[in-house]
Amino acid sequence: MTSGSVIPVQRMADHRRRSDPPVNGHIRAGVEGTIRQTSHVTGIRSARYKGLAKTRLEHAIAGTATNLIRLDAWWTGKPLDRTRTTHLQRLHLTPAA
Repeated sequence: MTSGSVIPVQRMADHRRRSDPPVNGHIRAGVEGTIRQTSHVTGIRSARYKGLAKTRLEHAIAGTATNLIRLDAWWTGKPLDRTRTTHLQRLHLTPAA
């Protein structure tokens, strides 16, 4: 004899198994990159002002600043951040002549 709450839980588990798998974290990586860039550029880790209205305004301005920085980088063709280089690339090894 099963309890009445077990059947809905089993149905939920079956539905999860049948549904499409999530995207491999690409969406989350994009969101995390945006949050990192905004916190790095604007220093928005903690609010400077007290009050919900002032904090909302501060976050809106920080988001606008991030968008302007990204637009400028896109228009000028300049990358937003330096690209990663390996240790070997940093050595600037050239073949011996």
